[in-house]
Amino acid sequence: MRTVVEAARSAIHARNLNEKLWAEAVFYSVFTLNQTGTSSVKGKSPAELWFGRTMDIRTLRSFGCDCYVLIPARYRTTSGKKSKKGILVGYDIDSASYRIYFSNTNEVVSSENVIFDENSDADESMYVEIGNTMQKEHNKNERLSNSGDDSSSYEFISSEESGGEENEQP
Repeated sequence: MRTVVEAARSAIHARNLNEKLWAEAVFYSVFTLNQTGTSSVKGKSPAELWFGRTMDIRTLRSFGCDCYVLIPARYRTTSGKKSKKGILVGYDIDSASYRIYFSNTNEVVSSENVIFDENSDADESMYVEIGNTMQKEHNKNERLSNSGDDSSSYEFISSEESGGEENEQP
């Protein structure tokens, strides 16, 4: 249970989404853990054991990523938009559809005709380089600081912990 709650909380806060999407985030977390999580049987996910078939994990997407849902031809004009921008919040349990949240209308819909843009929030200014990997800086008040013992170990130090001073480290 704790794993699910932590995963849902992280999913919502990582994308700065409204907490009213909590139920969607919990369902997304449970679904994803069941498809990818470990079980007592080596090499099998809990869903494989329960349903007896493997899932194509290429259909899994990042919670909160931007996406574009096709507007059916009967609902659009010749010169109108063909898609509507939304945010992925989960998977439909009864079909192969994705659950998409539209913030402007405050509604969640299911659709199979979706194009995902999982890199849409990858703003370079939000990342700092650590070794050969990029780590996301979670708070503007946090600064990267070298611990001093090992050149490859780093930790985030908040301005409150450092006495309120904001020290830039090279």
